[in-house]
Amino acid sequence: MDNIIQLLILNKTVFDENSFRESLKKYLEKYHRILYSSFSNKVFEWSKTENNYTDNAIVNLSSMVNKIEINNFEKEDSILLKMLDHIQLAIHQVEMMELSDNKIEPYLSKSVSAFDKKITDQVKEVNNSISSQTKKINDLKNSVKKDIEAQKDSLMSQMIAIVAIFVGISFVMFGGMSLINDLFTHVDGQPVPLVELICLGCLIGIVMIVVMYCFIMFILSITRNKMLRAKKIFFKIVLKTCTILGMASCVMFIIWCCQTFLK
Repeated sequence: MDNIIQLLILNKTVFDENSFRESLKKYLEKYHRILYSSFSNKVFEWSKTENNYTDNAIVNLSSMVNKIEINNFEKEDSILLKMLDHIQLAIHQVEMMELSDNKIEPYLSKSVSAFDKKITDQVKEVNNSISSQTKKINDLKNSVKKDIEAQKDSLMSQMIAIVAIFVGISFVMFGGMSLINDLFTHVDGQPVPLVELICLGCLIGIVMIVVMYCFIMFILSITRNKMLRAKKIFFKIVLKTCTILGMASCVMFIIWCCQTFLK
């Protein structure tokens, strides 16, 4: 079979058709069948090298097939047709299996595009996730900062209220006590005007209570303290206390006037 193939791939100018037919006839008489796989193997081998063996085989077989007469059809003619058909089939298979840049590039481009799109989508998803987490962290930071500022303002207001109320009470109480102390100071040997002292003391007490109440309410309103909600209760207490002191002062004043009239 190799000898027959070697005869077939000779150049057209040196190809001997009669010699080829004679060799093919002897081969068929001895083996009775053609090994078409040998033609396929040769075609695959020729495709890897730069030669004209495939073209020579096609030209020589086509030349012999064109000379076949239908009325005088022999067994060797059928074999020639099968050889030509099988070689063309093997050539077509080689061309289909050949991996060239033009054939591979569309598939590679498609795969790379799909892969690139997938990576881009994943990157966008990661960036969106990072942006969302960053926004949540910033919101949490702002919330914590606001809470700290609120606590700080509340603490400062409470401290200011405590200090201011303490200072106010100190000034009012000590100032009032000093004034009352001056009232009870008398000359040696002179009787103590108890009625007058009680009357003036009640008036001074009313002034002290009202001033202290106004000062405390002013401090609570500035600091927006929660104790400001009990304003009505404080007002009732102050009102009752001032009423009692006012009634006592009026009684003492009436007594004072009566004593002065009798004298």
